[in-house]
Amino acid sequence: MMFGLNVTNVSLLALALGTVEDYRGRAAKLYFCPLDENGVLIDTPELCWRGIMDVMSIGVDGEEGQITLKCETSAYGIKRRASLRLNAAQQKQRYPTDTGFDYLTDLIANPQMWLSKKFQQI
Repeated sequence: MMFGLNVTNVSLLALALGTVEDYRGRAAKLYFCPLDENGVLIDTPELCWRGIMDVMSIGVDGEEGQITLKCETSAYGIKRRASLRLNAAQQKQRYPTDTGFDYLTDLIANPQMWLSKKFQQI
């Protein structure tokens, strides 16, 4: 879902600039409610969509600007693959007594030959 906001005064765009931590990963909700001719709510707004805020982009075109906020449903996280790489700290957090990853960085940094080429040909 893309939420857009047109800004007629470009100087107001400075208010929208901020750190990513202020919005990314937070809840986004969209409510629906019909309006009368004067722009007054007819009934109580109803929640029709909810998700998580992801990426915000700001564009400037002359004296006007636009803010676009991309939001994803909570089901979008299910489609993303979990990272298959683990480090020692992650392994210790899940299994405190496991020491299998403690020597991983040393093994990667200092490769050793296990079998000689001549031994492998026998």
